Amino acid sequence: MKITFHIFSGVELLNKKNRVMFLYLGPGLGGGVLAVITGIFLTFFAFLVAVFWIPIKRFFGFLKSKLNRS
Repeated sequence: MKITFHIFSGVELLNKKNRVMFLYLGPGLGGGVLAVITGIFLTFFAFLVAVFWIPIKRFFGFLKSKLNRS
């Protein structure tokens, strides 16, 4: 008795010649994509604020306190 496992074999998964696959992209996918894109932009903006704005603000505060003392 010969038993073959075509469904679970890796060769069958790689053989896409006779396979038709359908993919449903529902309405929930748009919200997820929008959330990911918004998160990427907010992360980039927060990085720029942390790298540039906070040290510049600290420097101006230092200059202001130094000028007020003299």
